Amino acid sequence: MLITSKARRLAYCAYIIAVFILSTGAFLTIIAGSSDPEVLKAGTPITKCAWIGIYFISLVRVFHKRDWAAQILKNNLPLVALLALASLSYLWSISPGATFRAVVQLLLTTCVAMDFCLSMPLESQLDLAAIALGFVIAASVFLQLFLPSYVAIPMQSDPSASSVGWCGVFGTKNEFGKTIVVALALFLSMPFVRRRLSVILTASAIVLSHLAMATGSELNDVFLWTVSLILPIIHWKPRPRMLAIISMFLIAMVVAGAAFTNAATATQALGKDSTLTGRGPLWKLSLQYFRERPMLGHGWEAFWAQDSPDAIRIGQALNWPDVPHSHNQYIEILLGLGIAGLCVYFWLLADFLRKALRYARDLERRDRRWPLLLLAMVTVMFTTEAGAVSRGGIVWLLFSSAVFSMTAAEEELPDAASPQIEETLELETVGA
Repeated sequence: MLITSKARRLAYCAYIIAVFILSTGAFLTIIAGSSDPEVLKAGTPITKCAWIGIYFISLVRVFHKRDWAAQILKNNLPLVALLALASLSYLWSISPGATFRAVVQLLLTTCVAMDFCLSMPLESQLDLAAIALGFVIAASVFLQLFLPSYVAIPMQSDPSASSVGWCGVFGTKNEFGKTIVVALALFLSMPFVRRRLSVILTASAIVLSHLAMATGSELNDVFLWTVSLILPIIHWKPRPRMLAIISMFLIAMVVAGAAFTNAATATQALGKDSTLTGRGPLWKLSLQYFRERPMLGHGWEAFWAQDSPDAIRIGQALNWPDVPHSHNQYIEILLGLGIAGLCVYFWLLADFLRKALRYARDLERRDRRWPLLLLAMVTVMFTTEAGAVSRGGIVWLLFSSAVFSMTAAEEELPDAASPQIEETLELETVGA
């Protein structure tokens, strides 16, 4: 019976690692045999069946703990409001079918995050996520160096294809870069409980930083600078730390707004392409269409649907067929949910910051850094990329799981599975 119990716990840990790997979008180009964005967005029969199984398992597990799940949701009104507004946008969506599919998958992905929260503490989730991302990055480096024929070739119609950078097992360098940045934040938030582990984690962080630069993605440079500023502040006393982080957040918003309105000057000062590999004109055209429906938007993920005439016109104007998104999370929300959605999203970020500051009060536990690093990544990195609130995406999976886990820690909800999972991880460590 004891062996069966341990095997079951190990199987669940393996399952979570597999979910994290799948949520990165890794190996899709190899499975699909194409780097076409539309093909990758639609997925393959294998990945679709895998996600159906994951969603079913999560729904069953959350249903068995529905009372705890309801209590956690009750204390996360901003996240619930964002999901509710996205769901209601079906009523005014320009592409109801695309909105319905996107909302259902977003809700189910959030359910997966709830299952993780109810099954193990946040620290254990991060351990498993680090294993998953480490595997994906190692596979990417191996393919890039030794099997380059399996590496995806960016579509030539994509303006970003002119930028040289590693893609690894992903369809684009931006996806690979985003995965590296998430992994870097995870490694920096892990506790250095042993000197040998400390050396390994430090070396891993250095390697990941160099890999982030190797992708040639601008968003990695921005995030690395942000992390270098935030990490020292985390060790300050609670009140100065709170004031410093809030001030940095406000300053970042002002600087981002100024840089957005004066993109040519800002990018020239940084030595980057003034169009940010086509993003500048894309943002300008996207905001023009946002003004057509400023309050409630065009419907969640409806603007870039295949049958959207506005998206087709933008692609034709930029000579960029099949534009996947606006490459800016804030513009994406404006297009999908309008000003109302952006206000709710800022409410969610502010509530996350409040929870993260309270969660980081225990400075003796270095893993408490993770929510603040995650928030920095979501707010800063996704000014040049979309996918922070994405169905089946690892960033949304980690973000919503962190929100739920911090709430569970505040409410001190009982979790019988947590000690078991922690025991399993300790046994694995000892065995290693």
